[in-house]
Amino acid sequence: MPAPEVYCNIISSNQIRQLQERLDSFRIDIERAPVLENNSQILTYRDDKRLATFNNLKLQKTKRFDNTIPVLEEKCALLFHVQILINNQMECIWALSKPVVQASHSNQERLADATIFWMNNFPNETDEPFTVQQSVSCENLKAALVHEFNIRTNFLLHAVNIEYISK
Repeated sequence: MPAPEVYCNIISSNQIRQLQERLDSFRIDIERAPVLENNSQILTYRDDKRLATFNNLKLQKTKRFDNTIPVLEEKCALLFHVQILINNQMECIWALSKPVVQASHSNQERLADATIFWMNNFPNETDEPFTVQQSVSCENLKAALVHEFNIRTNFLLHAVNIEYISK
């Protein structure tokens, strides 16, 4: 039997809600979704892990899910899905990425980064996808900024930098 193929698609927050409501039937309309290039990879087995690496995943054609809201307010996620034979029955296994935002112009990149930063660091504790806290304490914001800086630069912020952020 050939190795299964993992597929990656962009789906909207409404589609995520539908997916969560109907866990028993995996059906997502991806016809209106943005087109991804190199969106399938063979599932490989390494060290008791199953892997599919999407090194060259590229947004080929942007499509809006909802033209009534600004592009940066339209939240999406990457849906990774694969069909695997388990005990002689085909099962669909899927996972969602953290939130993503499609920026249609380079001048939107900073706002998109800020949106993703806030969504990843301050989500609401609900099942509703992409809902965030409207406000957070200065301490929580400072901790999130320090963490983000460390991840992106592989350097620690100095006390003087943290003090500056606090002001």
